[in-house]
Amino acid sequence: MLRGNLDKSISVRAQGDIYTLWKPVNEILGSHNTKITITLDLHNRRARRISHGVFEVLVETRSTHIDWKLKLNGVSITREFKPTFLLELPDLNRYLCKFVYDITGLLNTDEATSREWANVTVKHDGGDPLVLRGIMLSAIYEDTEAFSTYNHVTGLLLLERDDEFTYNLNSLLQNTGDVQVKLVFYAPRAVRVRAVLGDKTETLTLQHNQVEEYTISSTFTPYIKLTPEVHENIQNYVVLSSVTVYSTSLRTPHLSIESIEASRQGSSIKIKLRIANNGESIPDRVIISVFNRGFLLGMVKCDPCKYEPNTLVEEELVIPAQSQLSELTVRIAWSKLTRTWFTDGKVVLA
Repeated sequence: MLRGNLDKSISVRAQGDIYTLWKPVNEILGSHNTKITITLDLHNRRARRISHGVFEVLVETRSTHIDWKLKLNGVSITREFKPTFLLELPDLNRYLCKFVYDITGLLNTDEATSREWANVTVKHDGGDPLVLRGIMLSAIYEDTEAFSTYNHVTGLLLLERDDEFTYNLNSLLQNTGDVQVKLVFYAPRAVRVRAVLGDKTETLTLQHNQVEEYTISSTFTPYIKLTPEVHENIQNYVVLSSVTVYSTSLRTPHLSIESIEASRQGSSIKIKLRIANNGESIPDRVIISVFNRGFLLGMVKCDPCKYEPNTLVEEELVIPAQSQLSELTVRIAWSKLTRTWFTDGKVVLA
């Protein structure tokens, strides 16, 4: 019989793009180290509202009561000291605890919306020391040019030899094409887990005494089956913390370099570019960089509003000339919501 459970589930179909972040921490908080602040990146949010925001904290401790204060962007979210999920770890005399919070409102305040990051502060207020194992943040950026399906199930489930966990995907995800599957595991010792996604099988190698996230890209499958590969003479196990499955369709920009002209002008080099957007949307950001054998010589941020679909844009930049310029490369990098692309072009000096 399996110990623990994964029974807190979120299933969403939303206009927008999904951003997920897992941050391993492994920081001991106690009398000698009472406080830690961690910055979580909200990549390319661009002042968009969040339609769904989920925040999870994983803690290892000797006590079922955790005396702490937890703040997000300076606002306390510690509602109670009893964890949402609690699992006793065999042979370790310790507990794995998980706290789950809905932070949608906190991410949509005027101050939070203007930032592309969030600060998490954890303060130990007494009692037994605790080990902060990891933090997960999931958010859906609202945007009319993307549509996403998102399935997330969380908890703490212990899997030993001969155990098997099957997760049947919610019907919301059916016929969504390619999906991303993210699995968070804790392993007290090195072990492998066999993951079956329909007709696709992968073996995941979990490191000693770590909590890690593993990502699998797949076409849609109706189920995920997980089985630890544990040697029969070694007492070992894994703890499954969460399963996240999502898919996004997005109207994307696609930039290409149509021409490059470069000439020396005294102690500088002038580079003229003609860049086409052959995609379906305007990018959020466009950055042009110039490299010489991999070393950055110059960079400029462009106005993305110029890059409408089916347009040709001319850009010009001037970089300091060096005595030995052998392999100049121009890189155009652009982003849309959570995704980033780039293309390179070689520079020939006139």
